[in-house]
Amino acid sequence: MERHSRELMRQLLKNQTSAAQAKGPLPYFTPSHILYAVMKIGDLGPIGRKRLSSEMLLGEGTIRTILNRLKKLNLVKESRRGYLLTTRGRRLYNEIISKVTHPVDVDFETPLGSGHSVAVLIHTAAEKVRMGIEERDEAIRAGADGALVLVMQNGEIHMPKITNLSKERPKLASSIAENLKPVEGDVIIITSARDKITARYSALAAALLLLKKDGGG
Repeated sequence: MERHSRELMRQLLKNQTSAAQAKGPLPYFTPSHILYAVMKIGDLGPIGRKRLSSEMLLGEGTIRTILNRLKKLNLVKESRRGYLLTTRGRRLYNEIISKVTHPVDVDFETPLGSGHSVAVLIHTAAEKVRMGIEERDEAIRAGADGALVLVMQNGEIHMPKITNLSKERPKLASSIAENLKPVEGDVIIITSARDKITARYSALAAALLLLKKDGGG
């Protein structure tokens, strides 16, 4: 990640003011919400606050706070038709989508069991994953009931330093390859939670951990 984008990402994802520091009620949001807001505004802008709330599965109060933060960082501007990225915001958006895919629903069977499952791919990040424990734990801290952290290396899907999924679980590996289409060097994160919102943002939380290893935080 280039130096300018690293600085933008650092500003974007720095810790929010704690409830104890706030003077009044503060809508709850996390760095993964901020990341997804940039992705969604970049995809759909100009976009109104109500539609963004629906797309992100967050309340309008939280969306308003996120937009105010993005405006202060000169990443988003408001027009009569809605919110859209500034030139600075577009630069960051392009960097993000070159690294991370949008969360997608997983409709094939995984070892994570019942619940709502979501997957994201992080490109060219396989070498940054040791055993996937850090990323799994990050997803669980964000509310996931479980998470799989896999890598695509030498044309096969692996659970790092644990098993070659393409050989040990060929049906699962085939489903992942066919549905998610990872390429060499990708990290595949699949999370499961009781609801779609938690599954989505826990997957993004794990993805952010890898972005920070790449100098994004």
